Amino acid sequence: MPTILDTADRDALLARVSRLTPDAAPRFGTLSAHRAVRHLIDAYEVALGDKPAKPALFLVVWAHRLILGRLLNKPWPTMKPKPGYVAEPVDPAVWQADLGRLVTLIDRLAQPPTAWPAHPQIGRLTGAQWGVFLQRHTDHHLGQFGV
Repeated sequence: MPTILDTADRDALLARVSRLTPDAAPRFGTLSAHRAVRHLIDAYEVALGDKPAKPALFLVVWAHRLILGRLLNKPWPTMKPKPGYVAEPVDPAVWQADLGRLVTLIDRLAQPPTAWPAHPQIGRLTGAQWGVFLQRHTDHHLGQFGV
């Protein structure tokens, strides 16, 4: 199973990140490319322990734990594209800074943390589970924009 902790898998994701453009229209969902990048930055900052995240209510975590196997092994659901999508204007310097921040965070996983924080929605994950989850989460959003 692909994992962001594997050098070849990580490099393949980074190559796809480099092809993402701020004006890319989503094939599904409602996020703009820039919002997806910011969303992924948040996810990596939480995973790496850079950003504290408030844990979800016990029942939410419990429910997500029940579907953890699906999150790690099955295709993720997609939503219909937003009708009449128009890309949000993004300052090129902000886009480059955010894209650079995402690449830096992904690169940091070449030396994964020894202690992983709990996922705010799922609870405790092993390093291997975090690696697969981050891989699949990033793949999901890159696929959203056809890269």
